[in-house]
Amino acid sequence: VITEEGRHGGPQARIVQVSKYLVAQDMDVTVIVPSQNSSDLQNKLTEAAIPHVCVSLHRLTKNRRELVAFLFTFPIEIARLYRLLRQIRPDLVHCNGSWQMKGMIAGKLAGVRTLWHMNDTSMPRLVFCVFTIISKLFTDAFIYAGERVRNYYLSRGSRKRRPAFEVQAPVDASVFNPEIVAPDARILALPGLKIVTVGNIN
Repeated sequence: VITEEGRHGGPQARIVQVSKYLVAQDMDVTVIVPSQNSSDLQNKLTEAAIPHVCVSLHRLTKNRRELVAFLFTFPIEIARLYRLLRQIRPDLVHCNGSWQMKGMIAGKLAGVRTLWHMNDTSMPRLVFCVFTIISKLFTDAFIYAGERVRNYYLSRGSRKRRPAFEVQAPVDASVFNPEIVAPDARILALPGLKIVTVGNIN
């Protein structure tokens, strides 16, 4: 698994959750994370006993300085990932999000099957154009988070003919078991019927 975004959010939580499950099924999983802004994610991976490697990876962003660094280091970081994948020799490379392209390129160059996980439905036109090219050349299969995501990314060209699988974002319902989770005093203090929803709003 390769993530270019170190901040711990929804995709990173899913990486930890799914990796724990795969390790429990006697599968070898290594998560490659950026050394920048990833301390929370690294701690989660360590707590879950999931092997991970930190490398310098710049993320795509609107911040001008970070954008210049992303563009300047793009081929260097692909080469870094390529060398790392040649050492690890995985059977599959998995990346999250249409703008996380380096792992797809490095994986294919290293002779590894690649799986691109699509989550959102709003990408700048330029990023989408680059995604279109890279997905055509470097991607073996896709995961999409829902039907709208599939229509957004995978309804045209050669992507339409690639293997694709719907995997909705998981929610571990056991963590909400009232027998093992202490009630929140703020909610208990509210009068009347209480309805709790679980979601991720983007």
